[in-house]
Amino acid sequence: MRILFVRNAEHANHGKGKWPEKVTALSAVGAQQAAALAGVLANGVNGRILSSPTERALATVRHLAERMNCQVEHDAAFAPLNVGGHVGKPYEETRKAFGDIIFTEILTNPSADRLYFDGGETLSEMAERAWARVLELVDQDGESNKVIVICSHEEVIGALLCKMAGMPLPNLWWWGGRFTPPLYANVSEVLWTGANWRLVSFGNISHLHAV
Repeated sequence: MRILFVRNAEHANHGKGKWPEKVTALSAVGAQQAAALAGVLANGVNGRILSSPTERALATVRHLAERMNCQVEHDAAFAPLNVGGHVGKPYEETRKAFGDIIFTEILTNPSADRLYFDGGETLSEMAERAWARVLELVDQDGESNKVIVICSHEEVIGALLCKMAGMPLPNLWWWGGRFTPPLYANVSEVLWTGANWRLVSFGNISHLHAV
């Protein structure tokens, strides 16, 4: 079984300095990225398409699903970090509410549970619910030749790659940090060998060159 982790395409809140909402749509550039993604992946995927239930993730793989003539499975396990009442609010407002802990805990020690968003979750809780779903997929399709697409978000994909690579959760930002600036709609491929995970490719953006 192979998994293609697809980061959501650029959303309409990009560059506006605030947390995107569940209903935040793709930007015009993001729509182009999604179309380019479908053109490249449609012939290489023979399994399921699972997606975070956010509109920006669903829209990223909607064209791909149409070309494959299949349904996108909405899966809350791959939703972004739940920041509770901060959703839709400016990042600066969150920083003021938490002080420096927003940087020290999220960026350097995300496995700590001191940073908890009211009505939301910690980064470790986010990582565990996404990882539990991946293990279910292994039980269901691990011995098959299926190529499964999972469309999610930077922090979720980073946390899952840490799990697969045996890296501690504080390294989750290492993956996204390979990009300057972070790139939307990138694709990372992992292979389940039956005993362990093998990273086949990371952060592929070759499909975006024409966007």
